[in-house]
Amino acid sequence: MGDPCDTMTDIQECAFFELVDQLRFVFGPITIHGHNEFSSKACPSFNVLEKWGRTFTQRPGIEEA
Repeated sequence: MGDPCDTMTDIQECAFFELVDQLRFVFGPITIHGHNEFSSKACPSFNVLEKWGRTFTQRPGIEEA
């Protein structure tokens, strides 16, 4: 087994963005994290802040955490 790689498809990424938008509509500003920030897991096989950090914080009404 080599290093884990990002296998998220474009459709999964779009669904994730929609889920985050809906959760923020209900709960207000929330932060986004990967399992790998809290335990020694590879998933999601990328750094969430590096991949999406600015995508979410630049949206209207979302404060940077």
